[in-house]
Amino acid sequence: MQIDRRTQFGLNAAIGLFVTFSLSGLGWLVISQKRAESPSVPSGSDGDFRDLMHRGYLAEQAADDSRAESCYRSAHRMRPERGDVKLILGRLLAHEGRKVEARQLFHEVIDQTWAKGFQPGGANDALSWYADLTMSAGDLAKGEELARSTFIRSKSVAPLTGPRLLAKAHLYGASATAQMRATTLAHLQRAVEIDPAWVLPHLALARFHMDLKQANVADAAYREARRLASLGTGSDWLMLARFDVDRCRNDLAEASLRKAEQLIAPTDTDAWLLLFFSARGLSQTDLASAALKKAARSLPSDDPEALLRLALIAPRDQAVELAGQALRSSKPNQAELNARIASLMGNLGEKKRAIAVLDRTIPLAKATQRPFLVRQRDQLLNPPPVGGAFAGFGGEYRGTSFPDNFGAWLNRELVTLGSR
Repeated sequence: MQIDRRTQFGLNAAIGLFVTFSLSGLGWLVISQKRAESPSVPSGSDGDFRDLMHRGYLAEQAADDSRAESCYRSAHRMRPERGDVKLILGRLLAHEGRKVEARQLFHEVIDQTWAKGFQPGGANDALSWYADLTMSAGDLAKGEELARSTFIRSKSVAPLTGPRLLAKAHLYGASATAQMRATTLAHLQRAVEIDPAWVLPHLALARFHMDLKQANVADAAYREARRLASLGTGSDWLMLARFDVDRCRNDLAEASLRKAEQLIAPTDTDAWLLLFFSARGLSQTDLASAALKKAARSLPSDDPEALLRLALIAPRDQAVELAGQALRSSKPNQAELNARIASLMGNLGEKKRAIAVLDRTIPLAKATQRPFLVRQRDQLLNPPPVGGAFAGFGGEYRGTSFPDNFGAWLNRELVTLGSR
């Protein structure tokens, strides 16, 4: 049977269209499958960004590092200014052994945050990992320098070296990223790995799991901390006591403080002061009094400033004794110091002694200081109708109250003390 040319053309066109649509459908199915299996192409929306970060986190939890890296890199391309993404991606690369790439990302975070003229948490987080990689590469001096940079706003950590310094840097990194669970946990685990005999990282790890209601893991970390404290120092027991107070386990805290009292070195003033504040917070009056006396004995006898600071926080009887010690070690020409001692004595009810201090100080004071000292003495002789003794150069007695922001202060002091 013959088919005319017009019919033939129609059949060929129909077959061509069928093949074209079939291939297009197949291609669409393949592309759809690929999209389902791989991260979305960055589109710039906040929802897409959050989705990528969440998928990366889930992949990381499932130990699928390649997929996690792909998600985090897509998120990084979408938000290149986000330091937290660089930190997470850098930590993942470091875990995979790709240290050069990781160091570059951490360095970008450090430069990016410090360029703004301040040091936010991201810089501490990046510095701790950057110092870790630098030290593991063999440059110990540079690594220690970087680790110390983490503590710019804290007390000096000059005595620390090597593992303890690096472990402490990771603890600061963890506190800077408290809202990022995976990163925080990585810091804490790394601190334990670097310095496994240090009590503080184990307690930090226990607190982290407690906050997540993971009681079994938290208890295991806490038990390890107590085991290490039994082999350690008084400072270790002070940290345990603070942790127990936060858990409302005052019975364990009191036992830990008694252990600390037995182990603190006679010359460790800071530790005795922390024992004093901790015991007073638990209403352990006898222990607090003993700790303060030992703190006073640990001070040089020729340091009136330190004795006066102790007097300002001591119970009244001890405050009077410490103020007297400070006066005996001061010199008549130390006008400002003697005015503060006199002010404290006046506030403690020792008015005659306060006036005697000022009488010996005024003749040797500078011309600019003398009017204030005379006024202070006059107001001790003739107190104003409202208020107490004249404060002079300062020296407010606060033996019945804790320092301002006491909880934050105590936590900071414990971290510093426990690092030694």
